[in-house]
Amino acid sequence: MRYKPVQKGFAKLKEDWASPKGKEQLGKKLIKNNGIHRNYRDVKEIDTFTEVNTTKIGDYLWGFGETIDDYFGAIGKANLKVAPQGYQDKFQGKDVFITETIGFYIKDSYDFLANEFLGIWNKKGILSKKQALLYMDAYELKKWKLLYDMKMQWTAPVYNKDFREWQRIRNTGIDFIVFQIFYGFLLYQTIKLLSY
Repeated sequence: MRYKPVQKGFAKLKEDWASPKGKEQLGKKLIKNNGIHRNYRDVKEIDTFTEVNTTKIGDYLWGFGETIDDYFGAIGKANLKVAPQGYQDKFQGKDVFITETIGFYIKDSYDFLANEFLGIWNKKGILSKKQALLYMDAYELKKWKLLYDMKMQWTAPVYNKDFREWQRIRNTGIDFIVFQIFYGFLLYQTIKLLSY
């Protein structure tokens, strides 16, 4: 929660989780779950049975708008999802969902399949956003002397395909899915009626 992409996504999803599509998803999940959104503890069950809405978070274009930091290095782009807990009931003749709590979590695939940008790297680490913008301007225009003058001649943009090549050469490394849970944030009220 201390990173801006998560904070921005959380603020958006906290307000919009019960959008028309979110309510539609909630209705479908309630049918599958016999009218109950239980308090699952296993993240795979949460993702399968109670997630009703999502928003993309993170850096989607060369570091613009976001800071190059630990979050960028570990996650970069991900989906922030919301999973309400509660049960279905009737109120004034309408089906309603009694929301007790809502939880938020990040789901990110470490599969390196798409050609995602992983930053601009050298042996000392990743370039800052400002350095990266200078580098990319010179790199795309093939201004090799400028890169040399900026002491960036041993620096390169890195993409998923580069990591795949590293895996192939070294015959190591695996793909996996990461879940980071921020669970149990209460709504403005403990119980909220939600028509769907």
